[in-house]
Amino acid sequence: MITVDAPISFLVGGAIALACRSATGDKIRDRDRTLVHGLILQSVVLTPVILFFMLRFPDWEWNYMLDARRFFLEDNPSLGIMLVVILVAVMNLSYLLGFYLTEKMIKKDQRLQPISLLVLVSISMLVVMLSMSDQALHIGTLEEYRSGTAPLIFFSPQFLIAQSIAGVLIALGIIAIIRAAHNSEA
Repeated sequence: MITVDAPISFLVGGAIALACRSATGDKIRDRDRTLVHGLILQSVVLTPVILFFMLRFPDWEWNYMLDARRFFLEDNPSLGIMLVVILVAVMNLSYLLGFYLTEKMIKKDQRLQPISLLVLVSISMLVVMLSMSDQALHIGTLEEYRSGTAPLIFFSPQFLIAQSIAGVLIALGIIAIIRAAHNSEA
């Protein structure tokens, strides 16, 4: 959902930086490679998944605030393309911001601040999701949502399969990045 896509990218960047903190605690192990590998993960896994949801479930992705399918895909396709480019840039910038802010705290040898930052962003996301739980739990068109006929996400095989694949790929990617960073210091 558009309201949590950038924060998710921020959390991925921050979590990678935090998990790759050196044994001395004041820098990120194999920093440049870790940053680039995370950005590759962001670009190759996370961004395409978000784009899949935007194209397959546009009204849901936009929290049923507007008829996104009609507005972005049917009536204004060039606007839709421009929006996709902007959103990809925002998601990648969010990843970089999460990484850099966490790195800045690590360099200052702040132990709890990076964790506090990631927890705060996570709680903020949770509050947003809870405040929009009805929109988050029903997937369909704006018309289906407004009429109360949008099915629960738990009954959408496409959604569940995409979400499962994304979760596994993101988790494996993060684990691989962390292992590579830790092995580089050995």
